[in-house]
Amino acid sequence: MNRYAIRLISCLFLFTAGMGIAQAQTPTRASVDKLLAVTETRKLMEQNQGQVEVMMRRAFEQNMANSPDPAAAKAVADKVIAKLAGQVRNELSWEKMEGFYVQLYTETFTQPEIDGLIRFYESEAGHAFTRKMPIVMQKSMMMTQERLAPLMQQLKTAIQEAVNEQRRAQQQQGKPAPSR
Repeated sequence: MNRYAIRLISCLFLFTAGMGIAQAQTPTRASVDKLLAVTETRKLMEQNQGQVEVMMRRAFEQNMANSPDPAAAKAVADKVIAKLAGQVRNELSWEKMEGFYVQLYTETFTQPEIDGLIRFYESEAGHAFTRKMPIVMQKSMMMTQERLAPLMQQLKTAIQEAVNEQRRAQQQQGKPAPSR
């Protein structure tokens, strides 16, 4: 055999060996499904959907606080929230999202990493993490909302100041001020 043929065969061998290693690292569907099960991903998704509904309800309640007819405003809010919550549940249902998670985990983790994660989540510490993570997330969301409330007020104030400044500038130039 000539050198060119030997090099070609060597390159092909290395390429196919590399492909075998890459394929061995790609997690199996069964292992990803097991990881999703032991991490209770479906349950967490459903809990998060409930939290979204609670957040929507709070936002509506804050906006309805100064309503001239609170009962009518609440009735409208209840209808809107029910509709939006249904859409969220539909669009983010496990049936629609499971394939996304499988693809995401398969593209992100190797088989040894998936195996290690399964071992962790099957351990006592992993079970504790899975049980307590919804509480951590809920408290985190509440703390974040508390921190954002003053920032939102500052943002509203800054916007109002900018609008007022624009009105003053236009009035000084003799132009009609924009309505808000």
